[in-house]
Amino acid sequence: MTWVLALFAAAFLAAMVYEWVQKPKREQAAREARERRASEVARRGWTLDVTTAHNSTIYVYSGTTGGVAWRCEMSSWTSRGRSSQQKVFTRWSTDAGSLPEGVFVIWPSFGAGDGKQIDASMPQFLLDLLLTPLIRALGADANTASLITNATPVASEDPAYLLRATDPDAMQRFLDRGAREALRDAAPWLPQRASEHHLVIAVAGRQGLAILLRGWVDDVDLIERVALVGSRLARAAS
Repeated sequence: MTWVLALFAAAFLAAMVYEWVQKPKREQAAREARERRASEVARRGWTLDVTTAHNSTIYVYSGTTGGVAWRCEMSSWTSRGRSSQQKVFTRWSTDAGSLPEGVFVIWPSFGAGDGKQIDASMPQFLLDLLLTPLIRALGADANTASLITNATPVASEDPAYLLRATDPDAMQRFLDRGAREALRDAAPWLPQRASEHHLVIAVAGRQGLAILLRGWVDDVDLIERVALVGSRLARAAS
């Protein structure tokens, strides 16, 4: 029994020593990663603000692409008693391309038909339950939920997307002014389920344009690609 305890103590001590040796290496690697990121952000003429408060961390990239000022926000939090971070959607947004009324909604189709049907006869509390997380992730105002609910399907020439709008004719003008080409060019990567950070939803409305991506997008090259698509859509909506 004594040798078992001695073996356990030796293993525990070895683990502590290993952790002590590896910690500076991890910290050095993290510093180098932050420096590389700061260099990449500066090279593109962007800024990056990182805010940590209590158990949450918020990353906000901001820049201008094609004359359109934008921000890309990621946030994470750690639940009490747990060490792993839970990550939420990444939101790219701009005040440009705001609509005086109504919304344009763009979903990925994932090879299906227009399955994004929302039953307008559904009780309001169920609609709120369904849409509240999405609206919160979009950073949209309360009116947006009702507008998304009442948006009707619009024919799409690209099977990668499902389009809906409160004014289908206005949506067609939006497509004709350059949105169609922007979506087509992004179709090979933005709305693909196989992509780690695929499109969740894009909404143009009173507050401007917002694009939600799955998970924590902390790749500056991908953010730049999203900014290019978003700036083209915002100009088309203006």
